[in-house]
Amino acid sequence: LVYVDGAQLVDEKLAYRFDSISFEVVDDHRYRHLQERHLKMEGIMTVAVVSVSTLDSIPSYSAQEIANALLNDKDINLKTQYNACSFGKLQWELASPHGVLDARLPALLASFKSAGDLVTAVQNHLKQKLQISSVADIADKVIMCIPPGTGDWAASAGVNHWRVQLNNDWCFSLTGTVHELGHTVGLRHANANGVPYADRSGMMGSGHKNAHWPQKCFNGYHSWKF
Repeated sequence: LVYVDGAQLVDEKLAYRFDSISFEVVDDHRYRHLQERHLKMEGIMTVAVVSVSTLDSIPSYSAQEIANALLNDKDINLKTQYNACSFGKLQWELASPHGVLDARLPALLASFKSAGDLVTAVQNHLKQKLQISSVADIADKVIMCIPPGTGDWAASAGVNHWRVQLNNDWCFSLTGTVHELGHTVGLRHANANGVPYADRSGMMGSGHKNAHWPQKCFNGYHSWKF
């Protein structure tokens, strides 16, 4: 079996972006494990936070600051919002022992052609540093906070994928983090009348940088999935 990380089925065809794809040949046991983990929408799921920096660009927040903000039990944040919006069925917890990681690449930001190239370099860096075969093994989901300077984008994640990328100031965003992790557990965009992101009744529409606002859940269809 070949597990294609980052690919999606579109009209019964396998579709993927060249700057984000990776291939792994796996046996039946690991294939079932990967499928069960990526398609899970209930229970306790682990998340790791990686703050990425280069020689000339550093994110506004460390990995520890991001983890503290997103996964405490007091604020309106990623953890508490998913607990409320999934009716208590999906709980996010910090992974151990590699749940908080600061990855500093010994290169200038301009040496990477895109944010995708930067993420690939981060993964190679972490695999060597931690002596692991795949960054996907450190947690069910991995949040990467990308330093400023990679372009005018907010956040991205693949549907049923294990990784989320957030662009600097979006790393604390309530809607950004809930939205992108929503993709990783199988939720797609909330469109209206064929317009992407136009359904603003829930978290899978358009978002905001604010860390604690707006406090809302998912639209009817996505809530039904939970």
